[in-house]
Amino acid sequence: MELANYKACICEGSAENAIMDILLDYNLLIFNREEMIEEEVIRCREAKKFEEKYKELDAFLPKQKCYIIDEY
Repeated sequence: MELANYKACICEGSAENAIMDILLDYNLLIFNREEMIEEEVIRCREAKKFEEKYKELDAFLPKQKCYIIDEY
């Protein structure tokens, strides 16, 4: 698979991570693990840390839509 097709699924907490794992395991999303960076949900509480870790990918990845699911 080309790098440009990879997606990042980022969660802050363990509950969100578990939910995303279930959705991925049962193919209930519009993408699958094979399309994801590291082929797993990334636990990260700060966007800046994610940006720093994966900044080398910025040149290769096209800009995508970002969906944020937050609980209040």
